[in-house]
Amino acid sequence: MAEATILLVDDEPLVLRAMARTLGTGYRLLQATDGAGGLEWLGKEEVAVILADQRMPGLSGDAFLKRARSLQPEAVRILITGYADIQAVVRAVNDGGIYFYVEKPWEPEELRLLVANAVEHYRLQRENRRLVEQLKQANQNLAEENRRLQHSLAAQVQFDHIVGESPAMQAVFQLVKKVIPT
Repeated sequence: MAEATILLVDDEPLVLRAMARTLGTGYRLLQATDGAGGLEWLGKEEVAVILADQRMPGLSGDAFLKRARSLQPEAVRILITGYADIQAVVRAVNDGGIYFYVEKPWEPEELRLLVANAVEHYRLQRENRRLVEQLKQANQNLAEENRRLQHSLAAQVQFDHIVGESPAMQAVFQLVKKVIPT
């Protein structure tokens, strides 16, 4: 399976490097130093997980995640902050649909595990959507086959009551059988 793409958004380049170092290899990491840059990435790349800082100039983390949700609703969103701002967390949960809230400084192993779980959550969501679509298609195919069989059965039942063995009547029966499915 292809490696998951993770978008890191923080206005501090040192924090971006620390997040990238913490996550290590195994992911395709995209970085942006502000919300606008993050939105630009979301317009170009399919992203599995988004980690965004709350306090950034211009577009706050919760506002960014709200917009990110509308652009890529399946992406798993994680808010990171060094400040206890309960209102921002509430907005991020209600408007941005965040998966998790992380306080700075984070524990490296906890962040790695959180991101791994978020990637798995993303993959399971996508697989679930694929299976639901596959099930819908199978149900449509079964309904169509059921209708076809009902028509065929109805035609056979109708012919059971018609008497006619002459070649002319047999030709009529064959013609009717051809047009019944349509």
